[in-house]
Amino acid sequence: MKHKQHYLVPVIAGGVLSAILSAIPLVNYCNFIFCMWMLLGAGLAVYLVKQKAKTNIEPGEGAAIGGLTGLVTGGLFGALYLLLFVIFGAAMIPGAPSGQGGEAAMGAGMMILIGAGSCIGSLVIFGAFGALGGVLGAMLTKDSAPPAGGQNFGQPPGGGFGQPPQGPGGFGPPPGGGFNQPPPGGGFGPPPGGGFNQPPPGGGFGPPPGGGGYPPPGQF
Repeated sequence: MKHKQHYLVPVIAGGVLSAILSAIPLVNYCNFIFCMWMLLGAGLAVYLVKQKAKTNIEPGEGAAIGGLTGLVTGGLFGALYLLLFVIFGAAMIPGAPSGQGGEAAMGAGMMILIGAGSCIGSLVIFGAFGALGGVLGAMLTKDSAPPAGGQNFGQPPGGGFGQPPQGPGGFGPPPGGGFNQPPPGGGFGPPPGGGFNQPPPGGGFGPPPGGGGYPPPGQF
């Protein structure tokens, strides 16, 4: 029981609630459905402990909380029965109104046995169903686990938004030197054959082929 320092108020609150609902005429008939009010009180106790501890409650601890809540409910039922016995005891004991001592003593003994059996039965029944309600309450109030790997939703794999993709290079300079860099093999040098302002191969700017210059043969 990791959070037993938080048990007192939730257990009492859940036990009192289930005891009140179980004692109201007609409403208490719901207890015929798997002791519904006891399950509700135990689940409430587990939820209140979870809120105080600010962490999930394991099913084993939920069973302990629900069982204690059931004992509170059973104790309240036993106290209520004893109160009714004290108030209406004379009318409930057989033979007491007519003054027959032997019959009255026997009737009183039977009533005490019935009362003690009822108290013990209430503690056992409400304790068992309270433990069941505590397990269900722990399972129903458990928060979902975060996604595996610790990654936040909305962040793509590989570095998030605004990051270059994984792999050599990224958004770096293009192959061969980058921007404003000469291409491989010499850069922006002169073109093949001499470059700018250089005579072409074979002699420069001489006479054109086939005549030896201007004017053409046969003229003048």
